[in-house]
Amino acid sequence: MQGAVGTHTYLLEERSVFARTINKLYKEDPDLADRLPLNPDNDDLFHAMSDGMVLIKLINTVDPGRIDMRTVNKGNNLNIFKIRENLK
Repeated sequence: MQGAVGTHTYLLEERSVFARTINKLYKEDPDLADRLPLNPDNDDLFHAMSDGMVLIKLINTVDPGRIDMRTVNKGNNLNIFKIRENLK
């Protein structure tokens, strides 16, 4: 089916809870210092997730050591290939 478009929704309360939880869990994390604290009342959460770093941290919180942090691409100016590696 060509041109199919999906619609996704979320509750503002959900976005707020996720942002506040991430702020609390990672407030001292040096890898996330440049993007925290997230404002729970806007779309900071989605922008902070764009390179995969927050997701990687969340996965390692749930399952410690699941992702070897030595293999993660870090930095402010990652190219699209390094970002995709993180997201995979």
